[in-house]
Amino acid sequence: MTLSNRGTGKIALIAQTLQFEHLYALTRHFGDSVEKVQFLNSDMSPVYLKFCRTVSPNAMLTTDEFHVTS
Repeated sequence: MTLSNRGTGKIALIAQTLQFEHLYALTRHFGDSVEKVQFLNSDMSPVYLKFCRTVSPNAMLTTDEFHVTS
């Protein structure tokens, strides 16, 4: 999973895990900022989809089967 800023293109976090608890713990480092995310792009993994809906429930979520973001 990669978290990046679409505006600047800077990568904020790269995590190689499919465990929800690990992903959630990593994003707690960002504090309340993660809740302000407006757009999320995720692959179709149920874990990633659950993670996106949990940490940024107000964000627009798009899914793809390839790991490509722009």
